[in-house]
Amino acid sequence: MSDCQHAHPPQWHDVLYTHPVTGETYTDQASDGGRVAYKTVSLGREQCSLCGHIIYTSERWRDYYEHGVPCFGSDGVDRALSSAAGGEG
Repeated sequence: MSDCQHAHPPQWHDVLYTHPVTGETYTDQASDGGRVAYKTVSLGREQCSLCGHIIYTSERWRDYYEHGVPCFGSDGVDRALSSAAGGEG
């Protein structure tokens, strides 16, 4: 499957905050979170809600879902969604 065009890294921007009691203002950095089209579908795996593309939080989780290679934390995690989402397994 090709790379998803809906994913993007977090975008940082300045935000002006005002203290509710003192009224003092200050500027801080805030992020839009990135990958706004992605939602978590299971531990170690996210899916684009627009095109269905799957991404993994690490190569170890990719190996688990696509090839059945256990990784730390994978005990008891169902790989069945992998097939429904278009992956192998």
